[in-house]
This record gives sequence, structure tokens and C-alpha cells, in this order.
Amino acid sequence: MKVVGLVRAKNAGMWINLLLEQMSVFCDEILFLGEQSDDNTNELAKQYSPTMITRPPGHELGHAGQDRILLHERARFYCPDWIYAPDADELLEPGAPEKIRDMILRAEYLRNEMVAFPFLYLWNDPYHYRIDGNYKTITVVRLFRYFPKMSPAPRDSHSMAIPLELLQKGNPFRSTIKILHFGYMTLEQRQGKCDFYAHRDPPGSEGYKQGGGKGDYSGLLGLNAVTDEVLNPLVIL
Repeated sequence: MKVVGLVRAKNAGMWINLLLEQMSVFCDEILFLGEQSDDNTNELAKQYSPTMITRPPGHELGHAGQDRILLHERARFYCPDWIYAPDADELLEPGAPEKIRDMILRAEYLRNEMVAFPFLYLWNDPYHYRIDGNYKTITVVRLFRYFPKMSPAPRDSHSMAIPLELLQKGNPFRSTIKILHFGYMTLEQRQGKCDFYAHRDPPGSEGYKQGGGKGDYSGLLGLNAVTDEVLNPLVIL
């Protein structure tokens, strides 16, 4: 069983060290695609000796869909059985990396071709996560079988590493291992996301429709969000 990790990162200096440390536990290879970060994300990533991927001529810088397709295509040269492709601000809960390969074996035994993880939006601090509305039951697929003839969707907005053809087949292995999402933890981060999406995907745009097409983005701020305690928190010092 060979697991290849795919990482696309920009301005992720706060998390990239720990992300790559976690992935190194269960990934046989890690492919890293950086961008023009305002921090030292790319320099920090190089310390973990991943394979640094460069964009070919004509590749649009910052286009998420094109980046994910590029990583997926380059993974083929490493003959993976499984792909692990988190966003750079998504970290496994403590103790989880050592359990991933055993979980993959269980998924293979049950003939599952993807793994769905409970997804906790950390809220205001590492010890709480948002649970109002759909937030309490969100799951994400970040680990999946590699099929070289399938490819991620080329869309820029709300892109995913898993090919839609595979995702639509359903039947995921339901993991109890949680992914902790640090990207919305502070109000400043949430305001930045709100401003970013309002500018890139205004109501009526294709990106807006791909994201669900409901209301404006003020709900991302979660000023009245309901939270619960994270039972196995990960504190980044």
C-alpha cells in the first residue's frame, strides 16, 4: 500500500510544519505546490524534503482547479494506491496520524474507495468548534483511492482534490478520526474569508452557485455561533 500526500499552500506558515510532520507519519511521498506567499510557507515546507512541484508555462498562478489537476497528474509518477490531500489549514487531531494506515486497511477490506472525516471548524480558540446549523455534522473526504484516469474538476471556486466522478460514487468509509480546521478560528480570519469570497464569487456568479448560492457571506462570521468543546484539542505553540 502506497500513500502519496498532495499539498497546495499559500500563507500557511502557521500550520505547514505540523501538517507536513503529520503527513510524514503515513505518507510514502509528499508533493508540495507553493504559491507566492507573504510569509515563509515555502521555505518551511522545504525543511521536510517533499517533492517540490513547479507550474508549467501557461499554468494560471493561484487557480485552485488547475493546481489540483497538476498535483493529481504528477502523483501518477509515484504509483500511489491512496491519496491524502488536505488543505493547508486542516490538521488531524492528536494521535491520529499513527492510525491512518490501519484505517486504510479496514477501508480496503470493506471495499471503500474514500474516507470521510468529521470536520471541526475551530471557533475563537483551539478548544471549541462550531456546531450550529450544518456545522455539527460536516464531513469531508481528504483520503481516497487513486485512479489515474479520473481527475479533479477544473473549477477555481470551491475546488476539491478528489475527482467528482469518484466522489459521486459514494460509499465512503466513515472515520471517527477528526480533522481540525484552523482557517476560520479567529474573527480576523473569518472576516478575511468573507471579504475574499464576496470579491471573487459575488451573488449570481458561477463560483457563488458552486458554493451553494445562499445569501451573502456574512454567515461565515458566525457572530452568534454556538460552540462545543473539542475533546482532543491540538494546540499550536
